[in-house]
Amino acid sequence: MKRRLITLLAAVPFALFMTLIATGEASASTNCSSTTGSSVCYTTGAHHLQVCDTNADGWSPYAWWNPNTSHSQPTNRAEFTGGAPNCGSFPVTSSGGKLSFQACRDVRNDPDNCGSWVTVTY
Repeated sequence: MKRRLITLLAAVPFALFMTLIATGEASASTNCSSTTGSSVCYTTGAHHLQVCDTNADGWSPYAWWNPNTSHSQPTNRAEFTGGAPNCGSFPVTSSGGKLSFQACRDVRNDPDNCGSWVTVTY
């Protein structure tokens, strides 16, 4: 009986520790940039950008992205051509645990409109 009680008491801290680890892994954060007709999101640890067409206007949404903290164009481009209200997933690689991206919409015969740059640390 005494041995079972000791085993049970030793198992409780281990179970609490495993619960804390599982909780930490389950709480990924999602960061997004958006503009009229386009939304781009990155979920921590996913290593892909979700590029969404949010307006059925015939203009394609895309993401400019950099594998660090740079907020300059031209950079890597991930364009989704599947139409609204759909999204496409694009793999990204980064450097030093940081990724920067910006949502844009390819407006023919006019300047593209783009949202704010977002930098995430993962």
